[in-house]
Amino acid sequence: MRDPKFEYGPVFRGIYYGLISVCILIFQSWPDYAIYYGLMLIFLGFGLRPFIERSGIYDVYVHFAQRVRDRWNHNFVKQRREEVDRNTRDERYRKARYKDTRLPKDW
Repeated sequence: MRDPKFEYGPVFRGIYYGLISVCILIFQSWPDYAIYYGLMLIFLGFGLRPFIERSGIYDVYVHFAQRVRDRWNHNFVKQRREEVDRNTRDERYRKARYKDTRLPKDW
């Protein structure tokens, strides 16, 4: 059997367990809605993940989240790259055998 594309997080798993624990109360208080509630729990337990995977909603979400993350981190990566380039250039000038005329005094 293939591995699922994603796993539900602890919050959603806790909500589902809470819905299951309220099941007896629902069955006793509103017996005319018990069938619908049971069908909803069965769908959430067994049918939601295959529906999300086969419809492509998860792939669209992952693509969108990756684009947002890339856009968010773009400036940080750019600044860090410039800083690393500047440090390597400075180290090259510091370790040169002769003094570069472009450098300021007391370098």
